[in-house]
Amino acid sequence: MKYILTITLISLFTFNTTSFSQKIYQWEEQGVDNYSNNPAEVPYEKIYDDGTLNKKSNASEEQAIARLNEELEGPAKEKLKLILEAEAKIENIIISKKKDLINLKKQKNTPTEKIVELENYIFKAEHNLKVIRHEKTTFIKQNTNI
Repeated sequence: MKYILTITLISLFTFNTTSFSQKIYQWEEQGVDNYSNNPAEVPYEKIYDDGTLNKKSNASEEQAIARLNEELEGPAKEKLKLILEAEAKIENIIISKKKDLINLKKQKNTPTEKIVELENYIFKAEHNLKVIRHEKTTFIKQNTNI
């Protein structure tokens, strides 16, 4: 009886782990955030020559923001303004830190700890950017009919 239960649990766990890892792979291929199962707004970010982040352009979201800017009043308008400002500031920080990282890697005798520290900082900033973008998307959906 113990053996049957053990084999059942092992096979169930292995099956679930395999299917879950396949889902994660599919999500990554489709540009889906594997933490929340929602489409990631930034599946992969890098700096282009013009200094911008590679992000999916969402015209309907931009139109909704413009309309909300005109329609909202009081605390809701202030919240939208703060969200948009935070997103822009974090994007600028990421761009500048990635440029710093590129320059650090080009230098000889740069301590590995400095590079790792900067990479961790960038990783945290990218996570914060995803959080802000999720907050922005949620706010827009709550206040419009997108």
